[in-house]
Amino acid sequence: MAQRSRSSLGLLLLTLLVGSLLRLWVSHDSVRAFSQNDFLRQLRRSHKDTVSSARTGISHSRRTCEVDSKTGQTLFSCTGCQCMLPKDTFSKHNGSKFGIGSRCRICAAVRKADFRRTPRGKASQMFRNMKSNSIRRKHPPPSWTKSDDFFSWCAHYLEGCEFKCYVSGQPLGFDSGEPHFLTLERVKASLPYTPDNTVFSRSEFQSVSVKEENGAMPSQWTPEVFAKVPCLRVDTASAISPELDADIEEALTCSRQASSSLRQYFSKKLSDCKHRTNCRNKSRQKAGRPLMPNPSITVDWCLQQFRQQRGLCAYSDIPMATEPKSAWTCCLGRLDTDAGYSPDNVVFICHSFKVLGQSWSRDLVDHYLPCDN
Repeated sequence: MAQRSRSSLGLLLLTLLVGSLLRLWVSHDSVRAFSQNDFLRQLRRSHKDTVSSARTGISHSRRTCEVDSKTGQTLFSCTGCQCMLPKDTFSKHNGSKFGIGSRCRICAAVRKADFRRTPRGKASQMFRNMKSNSIRRKHPPPSWTKSDDFFSWCAHYLEGCEFKCYVSGQPLGFDSGEPHFLTLERVKASLPYTPDNTVFSRSEFQSVSVKEENGAMPSQWTPEVFAKVPCLRVDTASAISPELDADIEEALTCSRQASSSLRQYFSKKLSDCKHRTNCRNKSRQKAGRPLMPNPSITVDWCLQQFRQQRGLCAYSDIPMATEPKSAWTCCLGRLDTDAGYSPDNVVFICHSFKVLGQSWSRDLVDHYLPCDN
């Protein structure tokens, strides 16, 4: 009898899980694209109005519980799916009537995912990231102490700039799945988040860069750097310069004891790749994801690949520098971010085009940064 009751309970939980996953899939596909007016209207809503409009289903005071006659287990009502479920399917909430949340874990995850796709949800994530980044960088806290103040500033700024990117002047995307999704950026990287130092730009202009001694970031995108790119691009039919070819040949033939500057440079890049792989594998192991293989590229391969690309960026055909304090410093980029550093997955690109998620590509550069030569 006990085995039959356990099997029926397991079947009930499996049915609820499949139904909730279907609701999550339907809600994901039914998310509509926000217009500019909708985006601004939702940002300007007060927190009180947002909370009152989000309250649907059974209220906390009307929640009920009952004892299952077959298993003797206490079941509680969920305000999302309206089902009676065991206590372990809810999250803990000490301030509620029964000490658990109003929604089961699956319904709460669906509601949270839906909120993250709304304008206020995206702005809330930006607000949290802004505060955590300020702590990590040891900067003063942002000028906005309340989220509603930040939302009002976002609406005022976006309406003033007509939803145009600060760097390129092109339209910003609203959905995080779009390639040109709007992101928060600081004009001067050495200063904290303030209304005068904070702008909105496209996601591809958030370059990963190293801080210099004076607080400036060499590969940070600015309107001036963006305007220079078409003039810096070199014709793909041009040959490699004799000086660079001689330096690469010297680096390939010299020994480790008398290594050249190019060999030392790529040796350090290879050490950085190994360190990043170890850090990513630690995160992947905690998340239960498959580990990345160790880098299979060598210093000699880096030199040969650098010669094959004629010292030009694989995305933009801009001559790459081998000194760190430059916007066009040479770095290793992976074509597939889920794969490791292997010869068929690595190209050399300028540091300004190295973005989290690798949103840059050659087609994107050719689209709105055409060569002037």
